[in-house]
Amino acid sequence: MPSASMDESINWELMGRMLAGTGIDVPVKESSPVATLGVRKFIYDSGNAESPTSYFGRIVMTFNGETGIVDLEQEKGPTRRAWRAKLPPETWSHLLATLQRYEFPKAPVIVEAPVPGSPGKTLTWERHGNIETLSFSGRTPDYSDVNRIALSIVAQMAPVLLRGQPSEWSFPNTRIDHPREVKVDP
Repeated sequence: MPSASMDESINWELMGRMLAGTGIDVPVKESSPVATLGVRKFIYDSGNAESPTSYFGRIVMTFNGETGIVDLEQEKGPTRRAWRAKLPPETWSHLLATLQRYEFPKAPVIVEAPVPGSPGKTLTWERHGNIETLSFSGRTPDYSDVNRIALSIVAQMAPVLLRGQPSEWSFPNTRIDHPREVKVDP
């Protein structure tokens, strides 16, 4: 389990009540999305392994906030590959704040219907012991920053999967550490 920052481990409301009237100032601490949402895991699933028009097939990224690990799996036809990287707390917090901003698992507004047979996306999180999932396809501005975060991390973990240079896929607050390929099945 990654170590929580000191700010997340302090109950600021209780601290304020205990020190009320003593003249000691208690810093005001906004709850982080990590503490507020209680999310343990997030899964980003996009594409179709059998789609001839998808250049990366299907990718599934599992972000585990408790272990501080992000796993990436890619399927394209019979080929299966997997990568693993360290998930810094800042990246995890940024991802959760982005999901919270979109009011996940609120359904997105689809502005253009999907082309028949086009792959969709499934977003899933586990929080407070419950699984919440959202699947959608078609064009929508909703959850676009979640896509940017995911593709930025794919570019860092497995740049071979995306066209273009990894820097072209960069997005703020999406750093990962020590990516490595852990599996290739032809």
